[in-house]
Order: sequence, then structure tokens, then C-alpha cells
Amino acid sequence: MLVSTPNVASSISAQAFVSVLPEQAKQSVSERITVLVDGDAGLAVSCLFAQNGYSVRACTTEKNMLVPTDYEIRTRQASVSNFRGRVPFVSIETDLATVLYESDAVIVASPATEYGALLEKTISHLRHGQTILLTNAPLGAGMQFSAAIKKTGVELHVNIIEMGTLFDCAKVEEKVLLITGIVTDSATGKPVEVILRVTTNETGEEIGTYTSNSSSGKYTVVLNEGKNYDLIFSSPKFGTHYENINLTDVTEYKEIERNVSLIPQSREVVFSITDQDTKKGLNTKIKLTNQDSKEEITL
Repeated sequence: MLVSTPNVASSISAQAFVSVLPEQAKQSVSERITVLVDGDAGLAVSCLFAQNGYSVRACTTEKNMLVPTDYEIRTRQASVSNFRGRVPFVSIETDLATVLYESDAVIVASPATEYGALLEKTISHLRHGQTILLTNAPLGAGMQFSAAIKKTGVELHVNIIEMGTLFDCAKVEEKVLLITGIVTDSATGKPVEVILRVTTNETGEEIGTYTSNSSSGKYTVVLNEGKNYDLIFSSPKFGTHYENINLTDVTEYKEIERNVSLIPQSREVVFSITDQDTKKGLNTKIKLTNQDSKEEITL
């Protein structure tokens, strides 16, 4: 499952989870959350909430809904991603009466134009005091949902929160592989932040550009199978380092770990010390301090 969004994807590089909930939503929901799944968008929302540590139940009004095994998040128009995770559901629950009644919060990912049809199937299972979170909702969606409730003739008092746009498209994606690793300084063993460019080995076509996490050194990309790729790590301190990932013979999903240890570049610095008045060279001692290791050298 692919979630494409310029907002969410830019914040997930090398992080353990993605934070996608506005603060008022986090304060309004408890651990009993249900996502009404009507397609890929609903599945994407349920995955994002579950990745944030919430206990989520996915429920649908449809029968025999197929569930993908993995999902990923990409920037818009990108052919690779920098976050991927396992879908936390084997199947989607269909017992609306039980699941909805037991929930403190119900997340609706359906378009605003389908609120009426959705409520016809679910209104009898909702209860007073629940929180309804409308994801990917246009401005005024809360009023539309409230109006749709009134049209059913059922008196229902719920809290409605518009969450705005979380992502701009969602679809099932197959034949991709997860590449992860940690970038470290070979001299200190500490994680480092570098720029990572992914290109095709045959043509040099750039697939995507990423940044390893500054505190953990972790990077994550998702590549399509059947191609040969070059991972190009670069920074002013470490120069450029190449790693090859050949996926031409890979035909199924696979997770590949590729840790990278970079050697700091040595540089020659030439300088002279002169008397400001006479312009003559001075014979003096110079103390140099390494900003990272704090090591001092006297010349």
C-alpha cells in the first residue's frame, strides 16, 4: 500500500514511527479506536494510527476485503520511499455492531460525498459520546457529517473532529523491496547524517534523494525489484561512498540490511603566521582542536 504525501513523508526519514495526528485528536481519543475501511485510503489511515502506537481495529461494511501485507509512504511523484511497514491486520472485521459500540473513537476515511451512505449502514451501531475523526476531510466536512446524521432521524450526540488532508493518494503496490541500514563514522563509531542518492546502475537515472537520521544514522528506502541500483552516500566530512544493490534476480518481497561505515577525509591545510607590522614570518606554536573528538594537537 502506497501513501503519497508531501507532508507526512518528509518527516519519517529514519524514524521508528510516523506522527500524523493533530494534537487535539491525540487528546480526544483513547486506546479503543476503530477505522471504517472502505478501500486503500482507510487501510492507509489504520496503518498510520497503528504505527503511532494506538490499538486500532479495522472494520468494513464490505465482505471479503483483501488486505495487503505491507505499506509504504512516499513523497509525491517519487518512485521509491523512505518508510515502509507491515500492515498490522490479517483481516478486516465485519461485525459492525460489536466493533463500533466498543470504540471510543471512530475514524472515517470515506469522501464527504459518501457520509450519508456510510451512516445508513453504521448509525444504529454508534453511541453517544463517541469521537468521530474525519480524515482527508475538506473544510466544513464536520458540518456535512452532522447534517448527514440528522437526515437519518437518529438522535446521536458525538464529537466530530476534522483532521484535514493526511495524504493525497493511496494504492496497492507490489514487487518492492525494503533497504535499511545505519551510517556511522568509522573512526568514532557514532551515527552520522549524510545525503543518500539512489540511481540506476545502468543509466545513472536518479530515483530519489534521502537523508540519514542525524541521531541514529538510520536510513530506509524502498526499491522496485528487477533492477540494479547504486546508493551514493555523501557529505563534506566523508566525501562520497558508493554501495551497489543488485535486485535483478529478486522476484519477491525482501528486506535487505546494508550498514555503511564511512572514513573521514584527511585534508592538507597550508597556512603561514606573520607579524602584522613587519610582515615577517613568526616561529610560534599552534594548537588545533578536533570539534568532534575534542582531541588537541600542538604544532
